[in-house]
This record gives sequence, structure tokens and C-alpha cells, in this order.
Amino acid sequence: MARINDPRALFACVMMYMLAPVGMSLIPLLVGAGADSLGLTQKQAGFLASADLAGIAVAAVICTAWIRRWAWRPLAVAGIAVIVLSNVISIRVESFPYLCLLRFITEFGQGIIYSLAMVSIGDTSKPDRYFAFGIGMTVLISIAFFLLLPGLIQVYGLTAIFITHALVACAVLPVVPWLPRRGVTQPQAVTARAGNVAPLFIVMVGFMFYMAAEGGLWAYMERIGNHAGFTPEFIGRALAATQVCSVIGALLASWLSTRYGRMLPIVAGCSLFIIAMMMLLGKGAAFFVSAVCLTQFSYIFIAPYLLLLCVELDPTGRLYILSIAFKLGGMSLGPSVIAQFLVPGSYAAVSWLGSVFLLATLLLIVPQALRLDKNHRSSSAGHVPV
Repeated sequence: MARINDPRALFACVMMYMLAPVGMSLIPLLVGAGADSLGLTQKQAGFLASADLAGIAVAAVICTAWIRRWAWRPLAVAGIAVIVLSNVISIRVESFPYLCLLRFITEFGQGIIYSLAMVSIGDTSKPDRYFAFGIGMTVLISIAFFLLLPGLIQVYGLTAIFITHALVACAVLPVVPWLPRRGVTQPQAVTARAGNVAPLFIVMVGFMFYMAAEGGLWAYMERIGNHAGFTPEFIGRALAATQVCSVIGALLASWLSTRYGRMLPIVAGCSLFIIAMMMLLGKGAAFFVSAVCLTQFSYIFIAPYLLLLCVELDPTGRLYILSIAFKLGGMSLGPSVIAQFLVPGSYAAVSWLGSVFLLATLLLIVPQALRLDKNHRSSSAGHVPV
């Protein structure tokens, strides 16, 4: 089967991946700027984050039906055009409902780019290497956002975020002609084992709860720091530090792989995530910085294992693609659910509900991970897995 190997095409694929999560990276700053510039309440801020995340989730689900049928270059241009135009229009909008609608549309464009990035890099000869390149570029640009944007937001408000988002999308436009016209021809997949379908959906629901915890926390992270009395610059530096910790988490997961199985890293990572959530209830800069860094380390560390479970339960890839819907759907659900439990002057619900989501993840995921670990050990010993 032919693979994408042209250097210019590879660079274009990586740039698509770099652009794909920009909207999600900006959410803490978007929520904070919206609260300060438009006077949004705690609940409105949560709904704004959910509307933003829902756009990329809906687009990713829709794209799975035709991402290999349509030409990629026009799709990329369309996605970038939606991102740019929606951000430019957002500058003049002061109505909360219209702003939510525009953020949904903006992220719908991001969802198109996200789908193109995932499929195109998956069609390269070394997907792991190019995913790593894309993650590295995403981390670098996120660090720049968190260090530079807080000061600009104080002067220009939400406009600084919209313009930045549009400019990053425009910067990717010149490499679109280097994208392959379409994906490579995929071989006919074998039918998935029926016995794995139910466990697969259990794992994906657990993945959804896991992403709800991360989505709720990520949406309110800036507001938690603001409520604690920290300056925008300090919060920006703390958010930049979380990106460095995310890289460490990804490297650790890559190094450990499955040498200790699947269950143990998932349980250890979720436990650390819950501890870090509780640390957010403490007071002082040390608690805040430690908590946000540990949560993002844990989040990135656990995610590869959850994706691995989905892949192992569906080697055909026919149902695994739905994990995108559960992942992004959970992330968009988290902020709006947590918003219902927030009380004025407190963000404790973020920690408590986030911990509940993580416990639900463990309840659903651990039995499946334990079963796969046992099957793997049996297979390694020369026995047929049950």
C-alpha cells in the first residue's frame, strides 16, 4: 500500500496537525477574556467553552463519513476559511448567544482540519514520528500563546484571541497545495470480533468521562487562577508550564509503553489526576501551579493507553474511529455539566465533579484493561486468549 512520503506533503500534514488543536488550546484564555470583557457569569463561561468544543466534535464525526471520498485540498481551504471568517466576524459580536454560535462555527472549521490531520498523518510511512512532530509544534505555539496573549488581552480583550487564531490559520494556508490530493487506498478490513464490540463501547464511554474531566478543568483553569487573585501574566506562565508537563507525560507513556501492562499506568495516572484536582482546592501559588501542571501531565500520560485499548479491541478500525466522537464529545460536555453545579465565588465543583468523572472512568476502564492484560500474558506464554 502506497504511503505519503514526499517531504513537502509531510510538512503540510504536520502543519495541519499543528493548527488542529489551536482552538482548544485557547479555551482558558477565551473563557477568562469573555468573563472580563463581556461580564459572563460562571455558567455562561462554561457554556461558551462547551459551544466551542462541540463544533470540533460535530465536524470530526461528520468528516468520518466522507474524509476519504472528497479531495483534501479544497477541504483544507474550506476549513481554514471558516476559521478565519468566523474569528473576524466574532470581533464585532457582543451578544452571548451569537458568540456561542460563532465559536461553534469556528471550531467546526477546526474539526475539518483535525480530521484531515489525523487521516493524513495516519497515511504516512511513520505516523508515530509525524504525530510527535505535530505535537511538538502544538506545544511550542501553545507556550507562545500563554506567554504573550495575557498582556494583549488586557489591552484588546477578546479581539486579541480572535485575531491570533485567524492569523495562525492564515499562516497554514500556503502549505495547502502541498497536501496529497486524497488519502492512500486502504485495504479491505476484516470483520471485528463480535465479542469485542461491547467492551469497545464501554471503553469509549469511559474515555468520554475522562475527557469530560479534562474539558471541565481546562475551560475553568484560567478562572480558578483569577479567582485566587493571580495576575494574568502569572496564570499565563502557569499555563505555559502545563504544556511542558504535557510533553513529559507523553514521553513517559512512550517510554513505559506496555511493559507494566495497561491497567497499572491507567490507575496510577487517574489517581494522580484526582490528587491534583484536590490540590486545586488549596490556596497559594504553589498549590495552583503544582495542581495545573500535574493534571496536564496525568491527562497526556493516560490518553495513549485509552487509545491503545480502543485499537486492541477493534483492530479493523471500523468502530475505533468513533473514539474521536466520544473523546471530543466528552470534552465539550464537561464545561456545561460543571457549569450547572458552580456557585458564585467558588470553583470547587470543578475539582469535585472532575474527580467523579475520573472515578467513573476507572470503574469502566479498569476491568477491560485487566482483561486485555491477562489475554496478553496468556498469549505471550503460548496460550490462546480467552
